[in-house]
Amino acid sequence: MCEANTDFLKSGKESLVMEFVDIFKSINEMTRVVEPGGIIYFNLLHKKDCGYGSGIEIEKDTFKDKNDGIIYTYHEENEIDAELTGSELMEKEIVNNYRKIDGKWVNQWFIGYYLRKN
Repeated sequence: MCEANTDFLKSGKESLVMEFVDIFKSINEMTRVVEPGGIIYFNLLHKKDCGYGSGIEIEKDTFKDKNDGIIYTYHEENEIDAELTGSELMEKEIVNNYRKIDGKWVNQWFIGYYLRKN
């Protein structure tokens, strides 16, 4: 738990590798430590991502990597919007990164959120 307050908080790939219930805990904690009027940014994996379905499914749309045990949760575009309390949704972006990984071209899809704390 973070005890310092700030006016900007960015979560990078951390929000991509956790179970569904932990994502909301993380968003609530980010909202708690950001000062009123402050900005929060985080991104989530989209269900269109090339990794969707790989690994062992441990709950709906959540998969545990067979090699390293990392947990990935995937989302629809509007799936969590109603749960974003204590802040205003300023912008949401759907991003498709087409990149080469291990010699293979893949589509990596993310949902990026910009929130302003009330």
